[in-house]
Amino acid sequence: MLTQKEKIELIDSLEANYLDFAVRSKHQKPEAQQAVIKTISEVAKGNKVYPPTLNSEIATYNHYAAVYYLQQLLTHNYKKFGWAEKDELVKGFLTEAALKKQNNYAEWQFIIKKLIQPAGDRSFDNFMQYLKNAGVTDVELVNKISSSANRAFTTMNSENKLVDTYFASYIKPKLKSTSSFLGLKKTKGLGSVLDATVGNAERNGHRSAILAFLLEHDPDSVSSLEKYVTYVNYNGECLDASSVKVLLNHNARKYEGFVYGLRSTFTTVSDQISILMMLSKYFPDTYHDQMTIEGEKIFNLYCGAIPDKNEYYSYPYVQGKTADLVYANYLIDRNRAEGIKRLTDYSYDSHYINDSFPYKIHEKLGEDSLPILLNCLNKEYSIVDRRMRQYFVKLFKLLAEFDLSSHTEEIIRFGIKTTPKKYRRIASEALKKYVTLVTPRARQLLEGKVNDRIFGALILQYSEDPEIRKQLMELIDTERNDDTRDIMLDALAEVKFGSPMDLNDAKEMISKADDRKKLSRWGEKWIDESELPKLYWRDGGQALSQKEIRFLFYRSKRVKDISSDIEAKQVIELLDDKKTEKFALVLIKAYQDSNADSKYKYYLIMAGLIGKDAILFRLHTVFNSTVTSKRYRMAAMIVGAIAMVGTDKSLRIVDMIARKFTNKRPQIHRGAKEALDAAAKEMDITMDQLADRIIPNLGFEDHYYHFEAGGDEYRAFVNKEFKLNYFNEDNKLRKSMPKEVSRETKAELKAIEKEIKEVVKTQKGRLENYLVVERTWEVEEWMEYYLNNPIMLIYVQRLLWGVYDENQNLISAFYCDDDLEIYDVADEEVDVEEGTYIRIVHPLHMSEELRNKWKEKVYDMDIEFEFDIINRIITLVPEDEKERNVTKILHGEDIPKGADYVAGFLLKRGWHKSTGDGGRLLFHKKNEKDNVNAYANIDGPAAYYQGGTVGARIYEVSFTEYEGRERKSLQEVSQVFFSEVIADLKGLINA
Repeated sequence: MLTQKEKIELIDSLEANYLDFAVRSKHQKPEAQQAVIKTISEVAKGNKVYPPTLNSEIATYNHYAAVYYLQQLLTHNYKKFGWAEKDELVKGFLTEAALKKQNNYAEWQFIIKKLIQPAGDRSFDNFMQYLKNAGVTDVELVNKISSSANRAFTTMNSENKLVDTYFASYIKPKLKSTSSFLGLKKTKGLGSVLDATVGNAERNGHRSAILAFLLEHDPDSVSSLEKYVTYVNYNGECLDASSVKVLLNHNARKYEGFVYGLRSTFTTVSDQISILMMLSKYFPDTYHDQMTIEGEKIFNLYCGAIPDKNEYYSYPYVQGKTADLVYANYLIDRNRAEGIKRLTDYSYDSHYINDSFPYKIHEKLGEDSLPILLNCLNKEYSIVDRRMRQYFVKLFKLLAEFDLSSHTEEIIRFGIKTTPKKYRRIASEALKKYVTLVTPRARQLLEGKVNDRIFGALILQYSEDPEIRKQLMELIDTERNDDTRDIMLDALAEVKFGSPMDLNDAKEMISKADDRKKLSRWGEKWIDESELPKLYWRDGGQALSQKEIRFLFYRSKRVKDISSDIEAKQVIELLDDKKTEKFALVLIKAYQDSNADSKYKYYLIMAGLIGKDAILFRLHTVFNSTVTSKRYRMAAMIVGAIAMVGTDKSLRIVDMIARKFTNKRPQIHRGAKEALDAAAKEMDITMDQLADRIIPNLGFEDHYYHFEAGGDEYRAFVNKEFKLNYFNEDNKLRKSMPKEVSRETKAELKAIEKEIKEVVKTQKGRLENYLVVERTWEVEEWMEYYLNNPIMLIYVQRLLWGVYDENQNLISAFYCDDDLEIYDVADEEVDVEEGTYIRIVHPLHMSEELRNKWKEKVYDMDIEFEFDIINRIITLVPEDEKERNVTKILHGEDIPKGADYVAGFLLKRGWHKSTGDGGRLLFHKKNEKDNVNAYANIDGPAAYYQGGTVGARIYEVSFTEYEGRERKSLQEVSQVFFSEVIADLKGLINA
């Protein structure tokens, strides 16, 4: 509990948030709401009596900001304040009239929160007497708290032991009561009342919790087992497996017959297996034959005749797991050897496998799973890939853990029969370390059919044998199948194009394409070849011939994503780029004429590559017009053309688009992100390095822009507010531009000011994300892009940095002063040595002692960071959750500002939203650097505005791989990322 001083500080902090919320909620008469909030604060501090009219005023004028504030004080921060019935806030809020009104949700939330605390504190008795005096009966108490039954009976005490709640200890003696009390008829106890609260209209966790409590303490009050083991939803009557488990855990022999009898009610294969599985736990031999019959029905669904593909999308589940996996686990647990044999046969015979099956079988069987995993390769890709994202990617990741030297032929068979490029590639990557072993087989494939040659080339690209490389180089010039040839080109790109081509080399390359009959006809539907503007070679100024132009189109259309073709690029780099604008504009128009047909997006890529900066303005204008006309698919593709221009300015435009449309238009955002990825690959750098590189230097030298005005020399620099200031020759500071400056220089300085504004818009969020994902810089690149950049230097001075060793351990934290010197917490100068690394320091990188020293340092120097660093909320993974991929640290926590507030808050913190079933909003935060995705299960938010009245609650937070969606145990997740995810959600709760 807090001290009185700490309570007042917390009240002031919460009050400030809700005063602001009263205005931002755009509710009528915000001043009236603010007055109520201030009154509540004074009552909470003990400075004022709770006005008797306050509750009715809040209800009459719908002051929901005040209601949320009361909930924040009384419910969400209950443990901190420890409110008792004698406190003025409780006495005024929890009156008899308040408890009898129709809408008393807030009042009962406080009562429930208080009564589900651990039993043993005698002060609860006083609170119960207070409730009775206010007219609350035991029947009413049971009816209300039963809605929170899954946490009403047991809780964790301060020693992390499971104990009774006060509510449980209070009603236990009254479950079987036979005397009259508090509104109950004689001989009727609270057990019957609790039982009567159970209905079967919806699925919830309360039903099984109530059943477990009553079976242990008053089994005679259970009026009907049926209502506990069933619930009704849009599919009709369903089995409540949790309640069935409660029955069997309590007395398996007694309830065996009842549970077995449920098979006649619930007849689906899933329910049959569910019931038999639960019975088999207690009676393993009795139900084995029946379990085998039902399990084989599941296996037989996808063996034999191939059904309609739509049948694959209604895969049966048992208690949240796929039915085939439940049966597979049963077989393995019963007899491992026989189970493996059956699963090997099943994985071979089935034409469809659910994506979780190989992953879970590998987890269960380890090295014994290899034959099953290899069989899982032989599935129809067009089925599994439609249903399950990255099925084969995940499968090959599992196979990579095994020695496949005796199984290379299985991989080769997969590579030959599978047509999608991405699957061929991952298959060839699996053979990379066995390339010497499989080289004879791969060379044999080069003499076969098209698919054989393609996969043979994919394998041999990993060979460093000079003879192999020579063979591939010769085949490049003669291979007529472009898929096979492109693979050879990829494999030998570094050798063939390691140094730039000259004009003669380019012309010879085009001539060989003509020999392969690739340039014999014009195939562009939207362009009249005879009206194409001319292109010119840079050397000699000669115009490109018809076939040389055709070569550009032939090779450019080979690329299906946003990138340049390696051969077309050789030609483009030899063009006179001062004479390419008209040609590029024709390409843009042709793409527009095609109605943004994705087949012709290579027109846009060519336009960007050929037109360079000359068409950048035109491309940007077309982008804006397509957004205005809501042609978002076209807009997403035009972003790729802008990126292909390849200059820093063009990439800054793409970066701006990516950030601007993150949540407004995800399709455009994805297009921009893909374009930046492509640009980074073209430059052979990471996305983070690209983001650093495109920050303009503004033409500054040593942090200054030198110019002349009225015969005097001036130096412009960027001040700490990101505005231009000026020094004259005498080092006198001026905050405005000299009047004598020329028109040209004035225009240059105005352009610099505008560019600074654009750059600054995105940096704070980018840098805070680097803190969260623990971005690391080599010393040289940090100095070049941060310390030596006139804009980023300001951020260097507004953040806390650290020098790290090669193992990413903190050597020293430092700040940068106005003289560009860097110092540690003791004001000792820090040496940044070659071979060390730089990061933005996170408090988790420091010991508690060092954190406290920096807190004092920051306070003494009055340093204002760009965002909070040293006082960030820290949350460590609980020991008992480290092996799991889910944390329940915030489970059941309500969000006081309601469902409509959630999206806006989390999006500002870098979260992403998507829409789930029924318009429900889903939220996740990704760490692309570590391939981790955090998903917060938040109940309440919807894709539409709900009027500010719908509540929201956080449940578990889970962590998976971002790309493969496989689970990540919490001990595998970066401590910093985990802490930051929880900090965001705590911020949402306390907002």
